[in-house]
Amino acid sequence: MDKVKQAWYDFIGWMDKQGVLAWVAVMVVSFIVNWMLGLAVLFFILVTNRFGKGCKKNFNGSLPMTKNSAFEKYKAETLSRLAKEQKEFEEFLENLKSAKDQREFDSFMEQRKPQGS
Repeated sequence: MDKVKQAWYDFIGWMDKQGVLAWVAVMVVSFIVNWMLGLAVLFFILVTNRFGKGCKKNFNGSLPMTKNSAFEKYKAETLSRLAKEQKEFEEFLENLKSAKDQREFDSFMEQRKPQGS
C-alpha cells in the first residue's frame, strides 16, 4: 500500500512541476470521460489549492521527495523524533491539566466540609 501511496504522491508532485495548465488538461479530460470524475478532480484541485501559487507541497502536506537517500533517512528520523516529542508534550500537558483539576476538586471538597468537623 505504501508503494501505491508513494506513486500517488510522486504523480501529484510531477503534475505540480508541469504547472497549472497540466491540471486544467487533466480536469477537462476527466470531465470528458465522466462528469463525476471531473467534479472529483475539480474538487481536489480547489481543496489542495493547485491553482494557487507554486503548488509547492505534496498532497499529504509533506515536503517533496529528494533523490538523496541519506537526506531522506535523516528527514524521516527527524520527523519521527519530532512526532515522539509532540506526543510526550501532549501527555505532559494532559498531566498538568489533571493535576490542576485535582487541586480544584480538592479545594472544592475542602470548602464543603462542615466547620465543626
